[in-house]
Amino acid sequence: MFQFTNSAPTFVLDHVTAGYTRESAVFKDFTLTRTGPGLSRIRGKNGTGKSTLVELISGYLRPQRGSVQIGGIPADRPAARAARNICRTALALYPQMSAHDHLVLASRARGTDPVDALARWDHYGAGEWLDSPAGELSTGNARKLWVILCTLGVGSLVVLDEPFIGLDAHGIETLRSEIDAWSITSRVLLVAHGDGAEESSAEDIVLGTAQ
Repeated sequence: MFQFTNSAPTFVLDHVTAGYTRESAVFKDFTLTRTGPGLSRIRGKNGTGKSTLVELISGYLRPQRGSVQIGGIPADRPAARAARNICRTALALYPQMSAHDHLVLASRARGTDPVDALARWDHYGAGEWLDSPAGELSTGNARKLWVILCTLGVGSLVVLDEPFIGLDAHGIETLRSEIDAWSITSRVLLVAHGDGAEESSAEDIVLGTAQ
């Protein structure tokens, strides 16, 4: 059985070659390691592998060569799930299910208190739409719901892929405050452009260059 160890690096990509076809690898012999809490901003031109990096860390995409580990655990093993939170760009919500039921169901699945998720929904300024079906939420409120769902019970690694898309000014400020708080105890990887993306405390990881 694989067990998470606090002494292990938060994540390691070790000489990874990966892509969606064997003929066109996005990464070739790519190595990247970060240990401990902090905020890392992932930068790079289109096609340099920002979303591919997210999928490798999520365990969904397996490398053709090399290895990916989260806290010493192979990224594709179920045991790695408790150590990471992945927030992808594309939303995956049930259109007919209310925001309230999304929050309660996801909290129970993650083993966290639904009261905390509901409090965050209010803090994001969306309390008025708690009982609205997800399919009837505005773009911004749907994004707020998605971000909360994906960051319940934050583990040692939080990966956010374009989380600010569609958020209003209050939502951006709220999420930035949460990111600052998470980065004190967790490693946060942020893929973002435009509003909300600039964080003075963040280190830059620029893809398409040697690491």
